[in-house]
Amino acid sequence: MTRLVLGAIVSLCLGLAPSTSLAQSVQTLWPLVDSRGDGSDFYSLHLLGPLLKYQRQNERREFALRPLFYYSATADGSSELDILYPVAVHRDDGTTQSTRVLQLLNLEQGEATEYGLHKRSFYLFPFLFYGEHAEHGRYAALFPLGGSLHGWFGRDRIRFTLFPFYSRTEKGERRVENVFWPFFARISGPQESGFKVWPLYGQTEQPEREKRTFFLWPLGFTETRWSPSGAAERQGGFLPFFYWRESVDESYRSLLWPFFNFKEDRRRDYREWNFPWPLVRTLRGETRFGNRFLPLYADETLEQVRRRWYLWPVVNIDSLQSDLVERSETRLLYFLYRDLAERVPDTGAQRRRILCWPLFGLQQENGLSHLHALALLEPLLPDNENIVRLWAPLWRVYQQKWDRQGTSIGSLLWNLVWWERRDDALAWEVFPLVDYRRCGDRLDLRFLKGLFGYRADGGARQLRLFFLPWTMTGTDCTD
Repeated sequence: MTRLVLGAIVSLCLGLAPSTSLAQSVQTLWPLVDSRGDGSDFYSLHLLGPLLKYQRQNERREFALRPLFYYSATADGSSELDILYPVAVHRDDGTTQSTRVLQLLNLEQGEATEYGLHKRSFYLFPFLFYGEHAEHGRYAALFPLGGSLHGWFGRDRIRFTLFPFYSRTEKGERRVENVFWPFFARISGPQESGFKVWPLYGQTEQPEREKRTFFLWPLGFTETRWSPSGAAERQGGFLPFFYWRESVDESYRSLLWPFFNFKEDRRRDYREWNFPWPLVRTLRGETRFGNRFLPLYADETLEQVRRRWYLWPVVNIDSLQSDLVERSETRLLYFLYRDLAERVPDTGAQRRRILCWPLFGLQQENGLSHLHALALLEPLLPDNENIVRLWAPLWRVYQQKWDRQGTSIGSLLWNLVWWERRDDALAWEVFPLVDYRRCGDRLDLRFLKGLFGYRADGGARQLRLFFLPWTMTGTDCTD
């Protein structure tokens, strides 16, 4: 049904599209129709302002009925479909297909999926699960009645019957059998054994590898782990009164966890004091150092990252200096204002993005700049392309793009007023009053969509009155 609807609407758009000769220019009847193209690799058609869009660029086709849905397809077989994003999303990269509805219903199939070893999977969370695992074959589960799962929730295999009455999880050779989860459990493996009677007491042990115990969960616990070299890492506590951790590389002590603590990292050679966390902190070391006194001030360096706060949460400045990328971002009140600058030292490539909620956004990358107003969701979700293509055009009442070669295009109120400058060509329009187009020696000036107009082409002159041409020289200069 979706494909039929898409096909019908795209066919309508194509039927309204101008011929090849007209597609080389701009045809507008605001706000009903806006048609633009270069006659070869690019063509776009907008109906009713930003609501309906069809675009062809090289081997890519795009169609949008905002904000209901967006569809794009390329010649290699990949496609994307968003229905009232993020309600429903479909992706097809030519080998893998996935469909999601509100992150609750999901269908995936193909050579490689989100879970790696699944050829096919389907779930209606949290009730119905079905899939085909590359190693273990088909599986199914109907929660809470029973079934089995492979590769879910960080476990290799999960079996359950009348959950929480009985369940069993497997990860590697480790098995945990639960009766009336989470109260009673038995842990087993080739060199592991243990049990728990939650929340009173529980223990597991792997000789020379790991030993863990808890009592009155989550208050008391102890844990010891041994590395292959025989070095031990120990931790324990009775929360929130105290917590400690000790190993060859690190010492950690905390009172009224996590508020007051001290940490000594011998491997990275720094010391850290929190009193109380997260308001007051001091760091002392070679690559980790700084002070935090929130909400007044913070300036901390963590190896390649430097983070500063002034009158938290008013001003935040984060910077990253590495061999791969140099990055700096300034934020005011988290998302109210964002200014991001990035540079790749090896190539010299630069990127700049400024977002000011809800007023405007500015992006600069690879020599191309894009300014738009308004910016209602972009500062909150700055890297979400689905928001940009399906929702943002509805509120971007002003847009302008330009590059370093002097090419510039702009639009106000979804092309009620627009302008373009390319090489020696200039065109602009204030619908329906006047439009102006100049390319080389040719100039066209029209009023009221051509009711009156003037054309100059070389030595020829032409005057239009009530759409009728009147030659002003001896040269024939008709259409």
